[in-house]
Amino acid sequence: MAADLFFQHGYASTSMQNIADASGLHKSSLYHHVEGKAELLNAICGRTLDALFASLESAVEARTDAGERVVTAFAGAASVALDDIRGINILLDLKQDVDGGERLWERRREYDRRFSDLIRRAQHKGEVRDDIDALLLGRLVLGMINWVVEWYRAGEGPYRPQDIVRSLTAFMRQGVLPPPRMLAR
Repeated sequence: MAADLFFQHGYASTSMQNIADASGLHKSSLYHHVEGKAELLNAICGRTLDALFASLESAVEARTDAGERVVTAFAGAASVALDDIRGINILLDLKQDVDGGERLWERRREYDRRFSDLIRRAQHKGEVRDDIDALLLGRLVLGMINWVVEWYRAGEGPYRPQDIVRSLTAFMRQGVLPPPRMLAR
C-alpha cells in the first residue's frame, strides 16, 4: 500500500495517516508494525536495489565476453525496472535529504560504480566503445531505462515488457558495442 502511495503522490507528500487510511488501519496500529515512513521507504527501495544488484552480479559472473556482459547487465536492469515500475520510480524520485534517503543514495551510487566498472573492463578489452567515459556511458544507457519507466504502464498500450527489453538491448548494441571492423579489400 505504501509503495502505491509513494508512487502516486511522492514520498514527501504521503503521510503515515495516508498509509494507515489506505491500509484500513488506525495510525497507531500502523506504528505498531513500522517505526515510520523511512522504514517503509527502505523496504520498498531496498527490495528494488537488491534485484538490480542481483541482475548485475549475474551478468558479471556470466561466461561470455566482456561486451556481452555489459549488454546482459543492461538487459537485466531493464527487466528489473519493468518488473518493479513503482519501486524504480520511487527510487528515481527520491531526494537524498529525506529520512533514510542517504543510505539508499549510497547504494544507487554503488550500483552506478559497479555498472561503470563492468563497462570500463569491456572498454579495456576493446569490446565496448571507448570514446565515451565509462561512468558517463553507464549513466546514458541506464537513463534510457529511467525514461521507459516514466511512461510505461503494464497493460496500457501495445508494448510488452519483453518487447521493450529486446528493443532497448538492440538499440544499446548499436550504440555501445564497437562497430564491426571494415575488411581490407
